[in-house]
Amino acid sequence: MSFSSHLSRRMGGGTLLAVVLVGSLAACSDDAATDAPVAVSSSDAPATTAQSPAPSDLQARPEAQAVQRWASAFAEVVNADQDDLAAAAPTMTEAGLERMALYTRRERGRYFPGPLPVTVVGIAKPNAKGVTLVRACVWIAGWSQKSASDPQREPREVIPVVIGVVEQDGEWRVDGMGDREKGSCAGVEVSGQGSAG
Repeated sequence: MSFSSHLSRRMGGGTLLAVVLVGSLAACSDDAATDAPVAVSSSDAPATTAQSPAPSDLQARPEAQAVQRWASAFAEVVNADQDDLAAAAPTMTEAGLERMALYTRRERGRYFPGPLPVTVVGIAKPNAKGVTLVRACVWIAGWSQKSASDPQREPREVIPVVIGVVEQDGEWRVDGMGDREKGSCAGVEVSGQGSAG
């Protein structure tokens, strides 16, 4: 089964993927006003930000742009159909890069007609460890094709996720991703760029 057997099916609803995010996304602040989570579970990611920016403003933020670069690299890694994660290296932390193999392993042998479709819906303030939790909706099932020449897909499924990003040397990089119990993608437009969508 492909990546579409998404995070909650592999790891249990609301848990962060592969527990490897524990150090990065762990408890952060006692101040609720910081919008930072207080526990490891992605279900504790903030449901709202203090002021909801316009969608275009939100997508223009560097944290959201980092997520989009990562989504493109995700497709490149899958389409390369090998263990070389070089395409993802500029978009992820060192620890995040190690996680990329987990995220893409079930998609190997399939084909992405464009970047993994992701729409950012919220960005929290950085936590005490410097991790910013980005709430997003991901087209997790039905985007990848059986192969480059066979467009067969699974049924479309969009789920809410939380993506941890950190700033390193002036660049925002993805550190990990987990599914999110709180929140919904109802009404969120998640479209793909590429030969299909």
